[in-house]
Amino acid sequence: MAVLGRLATIGRTYRHLSRYQQILRVLVRYGFGDLLDRFHMRRYMDAMARLLLNRKADPANDLLSTAERLRRVLEELGPTFIKLGQILSTRPDILPPPYLRELAKLQDSVPPFPYEDVVRIVTEDFGKGPDELFATFERTPSAAASIAQGHRARLRDGSEVFVKIRRPHIAQTVAADLEILGHLASLMEHHAPNLVMVQPTRLVEQFARTLRQELDFDIECNHLVRFRRQFAERKGIYIPDVYPEYCSSRVLTMELVRGIKASNFAELEAAGCDLKFLAGLGADLLLEQFFVHGFFHADLHPGNILVLPPDRYCYLDFGMMGRLTRRERENLCNLITGAVSRDERRLVEPVLAMTIATDEVERQELECDLAELTDNHLQLTLGELDVARVLQDLYAVCHRHRLCFRPHIYMLAKAVGTVEEMGRAYDPDFQLSGHLAPFVRRLARDRYHPRRMLRDAAYSTGDMLRFLNEFPDNARAIMNQIRHGKMKVEFEHRGLEDMLQRHEHISSRISSAIVLGALIVGSSLMTDSGVPPKWNEIPVIGILGFLIAAVMGFGLLWDIWKSNR
Repeated sequence: MAVLGRLATIGRTYRHLSRYQQILRVLVRYGFGDLLDRFHMRRYMDAMARLLLNRKADPANDLLSTAERLRRVLEELGPTFIKLGQILSTRPDILPPPYLRELAKLQDSVPPFPYEDVVRIVTEDFGKGPDELFATFERTPSAAASIAQGHRARLRDGSEVFVKIRRPHIAQTVAADLEILGHLASLMEHHAPNLVMVQPTRLVEQFARTLRQELDFDIECNHLVRFRRQFAERKGIYIPDVYPEYCSSRVLTMELVRGIKASNFAELEAAGCDLKFLAGLGADLLLEQFFVHGFFHADLHPGNILVLPPDRYCYLDFGMMGRLTRRERENLCNLITGAVSRDERRLVEPVLAMTIATDEVERQELECDLAELTDNHLQLTLGELDVARVLQDLYAVCHRHRLCFRPHIYMLAKAVGTVEEMGRAYDPDFQLSGHLAPFVRRLARDRYHPRRMLRDAAYSTGDMLRFLNEFPDNARAIMNQIRHGKMKVEFEHRGLEDMLQRHEHISSRISSAIVLGALIVGSSLMTDSGVPPKWNEIPVIGILGFLIAAVMGFGLLWDIWKSNR
C-alpha cells in the first residue's frame, strides 16, 4: 500500500509539472541546483532536470548568504513556501540560528487582486455584492498579503469593519504546492538518511494541516470568538469583535481597530504609553494563554499586535492558534519546577511527555544531560532565568537523544521569544521568567485542590467501574474465539534477514559438496566398470563426470575464498 501511495503522489506531481519546473528553476537560480542531484529528481523528470542542471546560478546572488538565498527562494515561490518558511523559523531543532533569524524576516506582501474578483467572491458566498451587503465598502484594499487582502467597510448600523477576502484560486495553488512538497519530502527521506530525525514527510503533513486551517476563514472566525470569550473580563487586552453573519470560508468580517503598531516605539511614547508596564503586561497575557486557558496565539509577532493607548494590547490575525491540554500544561509546570529545584529526575518525564522519540531513549544518559543543563544555567532564581538560552540548550539535549518536540511546543517557544524580545525593547531590565512564578504556583496549587482531586478520583472510579462492567463480556468474547479456533497469535521476527541469508548460503554449499562427492564416487565407479564408449580405454561418461566435478569443486573453493576475503 505504501508503494501505491507513493506512485499516486508521483502521478499527482506530474499533473503540476509546470509548477514543479518553476520551483526547480528558482532553486537553480539561487544556487541550490545541487539538490536536484542529491535527491535524485532526474529519475522523475529526466529531460527537464538535465536542462536545469546545465544552467548556472545567477551571479548576483553570490554575495548573499545561504540563509538569505533560502529566504528569497521562499518569497519568490509564493504563499505556501512563505508559510513553510515562517513555520521553519520556529524550529531550532531543524535549522541553525542564522537561518531562523533570516526566515523570521519573511514578508508576504504582494500586489492586490482586482476588485472584480472581490465582487465575485462576496456575491457567490452571500448572494449580494459588497456594495449591497455593506453600507460602504472601500474598493481599494488597505492591506494585501499572499493568502488574502483586506478592505475597510461600514455595516448598516454604522460599525466600522475590516473585511478579509481570500485570494481567488489560492486553495488550488496551495493544494498543488503541498503535493509537490510531499513528493520532495519523500525523496529527502529516501536519499538523505541523516534527515530521518527531522521526518520531512511528517513535517509536511503537519504543515499542510495547519495551512488548510488557515485558509478556512470559518475556522479563524471560531478562533476569534473563543479568544474574545476567554479574555472577556481581562483588563489590558482588547480582542476585535467578529460578525459571523458576514463571514464564510473565504470572507472574514471583524471590527476595525485603530491602534499603534507594537514596534512603533516613538509613537507609543508620544501617546503617553508606559513601556515598562506594557512589557510586563505582554508577558502576563502570554503566560495566561499558556497556563490558564491552554489556547494561545501561535503567530505572535509585532505586526499582529497593536497597542491601544495608554495600556491595552490588541491581537490581530487568528488563523494560526496553538492548544495545550491540561496534561501538557502540567508537564510544562513540572519541567519548570524540576529545573528550578535542580532535580533532573523530575525533568525526564515531562521532557519525554512533550517530545516524540525517533529511537529508543537511554533514560540514564538523558538524566545526566539534563543534570548538566541545570548546573550550567539554573544557579539563579526563577525570576533571573534567561528563558531563551535555557530553551536553546534544551533543544540541543533533545536533539542529541533523537527527541523531537511536538509542533505546538515550538509555536509556544516562538511566542515566548517574540514577547521576550519585545519586552526587552520596551524595558532593558525586563525578564520574562520573573512573571512565570505566579502561574506555575497557581497551576501546582490547582492540581492538588480538593475539588480537583475529587473530580479526578471520580473520573478514575468511573473508568474502573466501566472496565469491571465490560470485563465479563470481553472475556467471554475472547473465550468464544478460542473455542471456535478464530483467535490466532502471530509472531513476527525482525532482524533475522542476514542470519537467514547466511544459513541459506551455508545450505547451498553443503548441497553442492554432497553433489560433488556423489559425482566423484559415481565417476569412479563408471571408470572402473569399463562401460563403452571409451577414450584411450577410459569410459567417456566417467571422464565427463570428473570434469563436471572439477568445475564444481573449483567454483566451491572460489566461493569460500571470496567469502573469507
